[in-house]
Amino acid sequence: MSTDSDAVSTARMVRASLDIAGLRWVKPFQVAYELDFDRVSSFFAGHPQQPGVWADTIARVGRLSRDHVAMAACLDAQLAARAAPAEARAGAARL
Repeated sequence: MSTDSDAVSTARMVRASLDIAGLRWVKPFQVAYELDFDRVSSFFAGHPQQPGVWADTIARVGRLSRDHVAMAACLDAQLAARAAPAEARAGAARL
């Protein structure tokens, strides 16, 4: 059985295999997110590599009320401005 600690250890090994800090197109915030999450943690609800955080966040967001009509109108306006295909706009309307 995998634990949160196993997931974090695996993520650290994966990060160590690619030095994103050396890639000039990677922004400093992204480097901090990947390599020094504690530095940017105040911007997030929890550490993204801990599975329990995802479950808690999904539950919390699921309890929020939303104005679905306004959200659909905003999405449709964005798709129209981008000349999105009819299929994309129809899919957004079904949301």
